[in-house]
Amino acid sequence: MPTTADLRAFVREATTSSSSTDGATSLTADCNGQIHSETVKIVVLGAACAGKTSVIKQFVGNGQEFSDHYDPTERKSSHFKTVLTFDTNTQKITHWALKIVDVPVTDVPIAAVMSWSNFLQFDVANAAAYVIMFDVSAQFHSFDFVRTIREQLVNHPSTSGGLIFIAGNKVDLPYQLNRSDIMHVVQKQWKCQYFECSSKKNFHIVGLFQAIIEAVQAKQSAAARAKAHHSEFHGFRRTFKSDKCCIQ
Repeated sequence: MPTTADLRAFVREATTSSSSTDGATSLTADCNGQIHSETVKIVVLGAACAGKTSVIKQFVGNGQEFSDHYDPTERKSSHFKTVLTFDTNTQKITHWALKIVDVPVTDVPIAAVMSWSNFLQFDVANAAAYVIMFDVSAQFHSFDFVRTIREQLVNHPSTSGGLIFIAGNKVDLPYQLNRSDIMHVVQKQWKCQYFECSSKKNFHIVGLFQAIIEAVQAKQSAAARAKAHHSEFHGFRRTFKSDKCCIQ
């Protein structure tokens, strides 16, 4: 795996869409036989007024999409962005077709497992990564909502396999929460990556999504190594059985 310094992301194109259909079909190109395509679904959840949509639009719109006017998200929307990463170790270019699903807070159930199961029809299930966002300038209820959503994600079979990232937005405003306590809960207890960002200042937005891509890539590489080791082990067992000797 390349280090963070080795992994460079270059934006090739960026488009947005309000369609809920799956439009994140990756393209295939040739670059000396070293191009690889991946399609990744990222679901963004969180408390009301946390700035989820603003963060997504800043990333997709390359830092040109912020508005001070608050317009609550009423319907689920999907946003698409193409990112290229280059691994200096393997000289391989990876084409990432990102589908980022913005889920309105009004659609998120926080109690019954039954209602959470029904909620999965909003394109939430089987995502590669989940970003749960809260407002660092709000009172504790914003972060408490994050806690509830995370518990639902890790306990449901169709979402438990996804990576979880916690993002504290609006760091350009005064903190209302104890920062060290938040980091302790997220990193030590939940074992999740924690990012602080500002959609207004376009601060750490790209870094958040780059970290997601790196984590997905690392997870895929680990799974590939485990699969190769498993195949090698069983191949050895078959060879050992076929080469058994009989001593008289």
